[in-house]
Amino acid sequence: MKPKEINKQWQLPLEEAFEEGTLDWTIHLAYQGGFEAAYWHKEDEKGLLGKKENLSSFLTVLEKLNPSRLGHYSPSVFALYWVHTFAKHLATKAAYLPELVQIQTDNYVVRWIPALLIKEVKHIFKILEKIVPPNLLIRHKANQLLYTHPEEQLKALLALFLNEYVHQYGEDIPFQSKDTDMLEVFFNQRSARYQSLSPKRKCTSHSEMATEILS
Repeated sequence: MKPKEINKQWQLPLEEAFEEGTLDWTIHLAYQGGFEAAYWHKEDEKGLLGKKENLSSFLTVLEKLNPSRLGHYSPSVFALYWVHTFAKHLATKAAYLPELVQIQTDNYVVRWIPALLIKEVKHIFKILEKIVPPNLLIRHKANQLLYTHPEEQLKALLALFLNEYVHQYGEDIPFQSKDTDMLEVFFNQRSARYQSLSPKRKCTSHSEMATEILS
């Protein structure tokens, strides 16, 4: 069924829409991890809530949710609240790392993920992995809709929020003009092409590959 625009019955302020405990939500990402859209679901109805440019509004709503009323929300909204809260703490504590993700044969993007080598971060990550519904995140690839493994689903959701915070932070960095490519790749999720290296030059880590991409 093709998603319809929110009709008059559902033209609610976003905050009120989240209050509807019977509404479930799905987050749609482009294959490279960028925010595509958010949809609401109720029985056999489905509506478009917001697309790409609405991510910042989405974050604002999540921040306004009352923790004492989480039991009134659907499992998807409940999980989104805690995933977003965790992402905020990761950003505040700088407990996140860049990860180079291959999206095509020679194309890569940088996404920001939790620093799972930190014991406390790993512990909370595993707890959240159990409460995130399996269909909360959907990826778009060509004409396919892909569901992901629970661990990757949570990592992708956290990356979605962390990418936004890193992007906001990057806007305040006084980069020189020569740093434009680095700014776009690391702070705006611009894809970069990785050229094949000669036999004499081999990358042994993601950091070396990132350097090669930007050179």
